[in-house]
Amino acid sequence: MIRDRTLGFSILCSTNDSTCLSYIFYLPINSLSEQYGAPTGRVLGHVMAHEIGHTLLGPDAHAATGIMRNRLQLVDMKALLCFTLDEGKHLRSDLSARDETPSDRVALP
Repeated sequence: MIRDRTLGFSILCSTNDSTCLSYIFYLPINSLSEQYGAPTGRVLGHVMAHEIGHTLLGPDAHAATGIMRNRLQLVDMKALLCFTLDEGKHLRSDLSARDETPSDRVALP
């Protein structure tokens, strides 16, 4: 299901679901960070944001640049990656729609 160099993956959910699942693998992230002298926290943050992006933007959300790039590049590890303007609009729209939750959902503590 995952490759040796997989840093994370998400299981997609619909707008009706109250939760989504994302898996982040710290050991390969830490190894990659050490190998290239990049801050582990930054690489971890990029992977987390990327996977959260998939839960909201969908499985085909990979882009040529930015946080939704298919593979983390060496130059990306020391940079601050962001969502594109279009991705940001889509994320805000999707989150707004999810915020209008039905009253029968159970809130977790």
